Amino acid sequence: MSVLSVSEFDDMAVDKNGNVVPIANGAPTNVQVITLSGSSTAISTAFNSKTRFVRLCATADCHFVFDDSPTATTSHEVLGAGLVEYRGIDPENMGNKIAARTTA
Repeated sequence: MSVLSVSEFDDMAVDKNGNVVPIANGAPTNVQVITLSGSSTAISTAFNSKTRFVRLCATADCHFVFDDSPTATTSHEVLGAGLVEYRGIDPENMGNKIAARTTA
């Protein structure tokens, strides 16, 4: 079974000098998993209102899209199997979800 893991984060790390470092600070606030198939599947719960970025990691090549009612198609962006992608979540546009499907 192939999946897309969607980990939500609300904060970035800070170094000893107080500079923001572009890595997650601590554990994710929520993790949702999409089972990938040839049809679009969306996460069941909208992102938390405090979520500022997500980490995506898939076990198979997949197309993905963000929207309030997303439907992923083969024309959407591709995430390769085993790769990790970080995406910012616009706090003014909460309620967003992600949908994904396999590339085949």
